[in-house]
Amino acid sequence: ALTKSLKKLETHLGLQLFTRHTRELTPTEPAHGLYQKALQVLAESEDLQSTAEKIASGIQGHVTIGSGPIEADMTLLPLAQILKEQEADINIKVVTEKFDKLIHGLLTYEYDFLLFDTGKLEELPEPERFEVIPLVRLPVDAVVNKTLYDSVAGGDFLTAMQSLKWASTSEKPPKKFMDQFPKEIQVMIQQSGGADFKIENVHTCISLAKAGIAATFAPRNLIEEDLKSGALLQLDLPFQLYVNIGAFRLRSRNANVTAQKVIAAMQRV
Repeated sequence: ALTKSLKKLETHLGLQLFTRHTRELTPTEPAHGLYQKALQVLAESEDLQSTAEKIASGIQGHVTIGSGPIEADMTLLPLAQILKEQEADINIKVVTEKFDKLIHGLLTYEYDFLLFDTGKLEELPEPERFEVIPLVRLPVDAVVNKTLYDSVAGGDFLTAMQSLKWASTSEKPPKKFMDQFPKEIQVMIQQSGGADFKIENVHTCISLAKAGIAATFAPRNLIEEDLKSGALLQLDLPFQLYVNIGAFRLRSRNANVTAQKVIAAMQRV
């Protein structure tokens, strides 16, 4: 069978590849010339098969994610670490925008899925069109520079809320946060012009807090080291705030294998 295959190959190439003796085959000069190219072709064939298997399993491919700024800050670093552990070769594009623009992009297939606070589902006109997959629930703390905090008379949370300047990624706290504030604080926030510093990047808000310029609310996983080192002081809230991040996707659109792989990895964050 091998002899027949070799003869067919020689006929196809129009070259004699081996000199035949009674008990052995000797490669000809053309065979030596083609040998390295043959090795390359075989390697590329194996690589093609391997790539196809990776794409089919979701560990290689492309995913485009729309996200809120805080959601991106809280999830993308641990996601990258998990995908690295899994040796996944996935190209991820992340676009941060306001929720209404992100939803428009999801509806026009610009994004495979969105990362946002799950409470936003209630604000959509047709929430049944969307599936929200819970990913991570993280505590949110009010933090401030200790020197700035000590300068505030009274030193309690209510006094701090009224006396300190605030940096925030949103002009006013989300409704689910507002509902947990004492009535006098709700009234104060509603009457005020909102945050003193409206900044989309939560890390910049944290930097302003560390510099003693403003207090801010931040997810605990982003400020743990600053709390341990004393760079930030956690305000004593009369309640605990949480942010619940979920993956928003269209029910009418099947998620590709790679997007499913990324969502599964994010559930481990």
